[in-house]
Amino acid sequence: MTIRELAGEAVLRARRRISRALSAAGDDPAKTYISDEVLRRSLNGNSIADAANRIRRGDLCLTPGLGDLARTAATIKKSFPDSTESARCEAEAIVAHRITLF
Repeated sequence: MTIRELAGEAVLRARRRISRALSAAGDDPAKTYISDEVLRRSLNGNSIADAANRIRRGDLCLTPGLGDLARTAATIKKSFPDSTESARCEAEAIVAHRITLF
């Protein structure tokens, strides 16, 4: 690669990193981007292709905690106390045929 190409690649990576940081700062935590480094660390040394293949084969349970419904409900209620009340209100409204679209 030439010096110009290296500089262009460095600028591109810097822009991408800044864009992701700004997006992550303003996004909902459930929708934020993760860096390649964080993804590699979370995969415990496995490649992305290996993880994807395990998911496709079905021999990997992504959410083992959801197997015990009572424990999952208690955890959600403890971590997000307003969400259970909100979900209950929405369910009651649907049962009463009061559905809000927007």
